[in-house]
Amino acid sequence: MLEQVNAALARLDAGAYGICARCGKEIGARRLAALPYVTLCIECQEIVEREQASGGSLSGSGVRECQEA
Repeated sequence: MLEQVNAALARLDAGAYGICARCGKEIGARRLAALPYVTLCIECQEIVEREQASGGSLSGSGVRECQEA
């Protein structure tokens, strides 16, 4: 977890904190308050978890629009 926190601090310094690494939209404030080191918005996190559970890519290109912003 220390590595995740350090990575979040680096994103903060780079001006990228709170931006989803998958879709580029803002990560919700409540999600960041609960888990300040996350790199994905909740919708992209759910997509990634479904892809991992199915053993492959559900979204074809690897990036799917999400509704959070």
